[in-house]
Amino acid sequence: DNPLLQDDSFALSFDAKIALRNIRGTYMLLTDNNEQALQQYREAVRIWKEYPAMIAERPAQYRRYLINYLNCLASTRHAGEFADVIASVKALPPSENGSQINRLKEVWNIELFYYLNNGRLDKGMEVIEEIRQNIREHKNTIQPSALIPLYYNCSVFYFLEGNHGMSLEYINTIMNETSIELKRDIQEFARIFSLITHYELKNFDALDNMLRSTQRFLKQKDTLSQFETLVLRAIRTLLGSLNDHTSLSIFRSLHDDLVGILHSSDANPLGLLEVLFWTESKLQKQSVRHVFTQKMQAGGFNDHRDIFPRGK
Repeated sequence: DNPLLQDDSFALSFDAKIALRNIRGTYMLLTDNNEQALQQYREAVRIWKEYPAMIAERPAQYRRYLINYLNCLASTRHAGEFADVIASVKALPPSENGSQINRLKEVWNIELFYYLNNGRLDKGMEVIEEIRQNIREHKNTIQPSALIPLYYNCSVFYFLEGNHGMSLEYINTIMNETSIELKRDIQEFARIFSLITHYELKNFDALDNMLRSTQRFLKQKDTLSQFETLVLRAIRTLLGSLNDHTSLSIFRSLHDDLVGILHSSDANPLGLLEVLFWTESKLQKQSVRHVFTQKMQAGGFNDHRDIFPRGK
């Protein structure tokens, strides 16, 4: 409510103009008003572009405003605007500190989040190919802590695409990381995701031993989560199912239980949505890609409970 933040005429200098929009944008984000935050960062970037000499002098600061702008756009369907801002970020010269891939990983994660939200696997796979190319060229310069989330995103996109072999390749890379405390949540879900991927590849002979190994790994923490317990039990039961009717019943039970978790918690376990798309594809007898694209493009991407209602 401070008058200095209410009246634009007080902000006369370049620094004051962008600071005003940044303060307002941050406030709007903290109060969950994404649309108002988007307007503030859109205006801030417009002001930056009026001062190209400032962009040349302070590219790192300008980049931070672009990233804030992107984060606001990530929960919208403004495809053209999103693409323009992505292009602006990637066109900035590399910073003196850090590698190109470390500079881009934040942008890639925002891009992938946006394309997942909008059901655009095709655009997401273009980003995945860019990531793969950069990893091949610069792997020795990248910290493992940066690689693991990228590998996780690659595995998810390939799984949703139906390319289980490539998905498993990235899952195995995550599981073979020697620092097992690195990104522990991703390490844990990689074990669950591995079981599902092997099931899809019909590697049934290996799954029994893998189930025991996964359970031992996950029991290193105090207790298994409800999500982990449900998926492990379902995979074990599926291995013993005798026919399609029995399998369908198992998938229905797992799907309903996972929807219950989705609706009962604000903090969803990592991988919950991917497994929900998988179980629903079994119930609809459609590909995961079809179910994912249909649901995400129909809407509800700001609250996934809308696309997985209770009792359906």
